[in-house]
This record gives sequence, C-alpha cells and structure tokens, in this order.
Amino acid sequence: MCYKNVSTVFKFLLKGLDVLNYKEDGDFDLIQSVNPKFKNALTGINVFRDHPQTVRFIFPEDIGERLEQAELVVFDEAASIPVHLLKNLFGPYVVLMASSTSGPEASSPYLFSNMINAIEPSGALESQSGKLQKFTLNDPIHYASGDSIESWLNHMLCVEPAICSHLSCGFPVPDQCRLFCVNRNSLFGGSKQAEDFLQSLMSILTSSSRVMNPDHLLNLADSPNYQIFCLLPPVTSSKQVLSGIICALLVMSIFFIY
Repeated sequence: MCYKNVSTVFKFLLKGLDVLNYKEDGDFDLIQSVNPKFKNALTGINVFRDHPQTVRFIFPEDIGERLEQAELVVFDEAASIPVHLLKNLFGPYVVLMASSTSGPEASSPYLFSNMINAIEPSGALESQSGKLQKFTLNDPIHYASGDSIESWLNHMLCVEPAICSHLSCGFPVPDQCRLFCVNRNSLFGGSKQAEDFLQSLMSILTSSSRVMNPDHLLNLADSPNYQIFCLLPPVTSSKQVLSGIICALLVMSIFFIY
C-alpha cells in the first residue's frame, strides 16, 4: 500500500499545529508505525492541550471497535474498500469519503457508482440522522487546468474511460453478432482503426475493473497468459467498419505443473 497520501495528511496537520503555536511533547506527541512496511512512518498524533484529541491512521480491516469514540472518520479512496466492509464503518459520527475517478490509479467509475448505490438505500446513514451529500472536485491537482500533457498521458495510458451511451449499430440481433479473439499484434499495430478499437476496448475493461491502472495496458500488450475476446455487431458489405464493441472479455490462462 502507498503511504504517500497518509503522509501528506499528517504533514498538513503538523503545519496547522505549528501555526497555532502547538509544541511537540508539550501540547502533542507523535505516534510512529511499528509496521515494517511503513518504516517508522507517522501514523498518529495525540493532542492534549485543552482537551485530549487523537488523529490516527487505521486500515479498514483493523478498525474493529476503535470508532466508538470518533467524531470524524475520513476514508480515502473509499470506492476501493469492499462494500460489505464499508457499510460497517458508519456510525454516530461525521464521515467524509473521497475517491478519485479520473487518471492513473483512480477507482473505476463502475466501482464508484456501485459504492454509492450500495450505501444510499442500505440504511447505513440512518445513525447519522442525515443524507449522503456528494461534492465534485473538478480542479486538477497534479496539472494545470486543461493541461495538454495530462490529456495526452491519460489518452496514451487509456485511463480515461469514455463509454458511449449507445451503439451506432443500435441493438443487433444476437444471432447476427460474432465473437472474435483479438490479435494483439493487430491491436497494437498503430493504425487509426486499431487505436480507436484499443481505446474503446480499454474503456470497457477499465470501467468494470477496481482500479484504472496503467499496468493493465502493459499486461494486455505483453502477457502471454491474457486472451481478449470481443462481441461485435454484424459488419455489412457496404460498410466495412467496426461500429462498436458490445462486450469485451479478458481471459487469463493459469497453468499448473505437477
């Protein structure tokens, strides 16, 4: 797991304490992780000026009963937390959830929608006596607004799903559709038609996966264990152009040697 985001939160918090003239040891102390993966990184702050308060980083699966006295609980990349586990994390406290849905390492739109649809009707929010409020941050974090490099990078890595709301072929009769095994040499051939097909294929695959990871594209291109199947509408003799992918399957072969 990447600790970068957690480290940024604590750095921001320490800056705030410094501005408020809080002194380490006198007004607060630091908690370092004993997890060897974190290499003694900061995972908590105990504040004891005026009244005791604690900020802790906890893995979702390790929370248990620790949230009973919580006032605010923050979930970063909440869409990547299994829904059955996420529902159990709600309680009589304010919950702030955040998920990125664009760019590399973001949660897929499907996973984000699945999380929202599972939480809203489940009654998980009843204990908070409030409704789920959603806010969207459109301003970029790593790049300037409208940065052409970001657009080019996301397009090259195929991490910006662009699912069409309808197929240009309409709803073809199933018996007329055909299932194809995709030739990867042709898929990465570099032609305009191959590029368009690759973007459409990756949009379907990344939208249905958990995380939009550039490694998916690398595995798709190089891994001998992957096979790609696409269900395509019928191609008429008058128009020898693919009109869209109806369904895509990514099959991974596993071999056992005894």
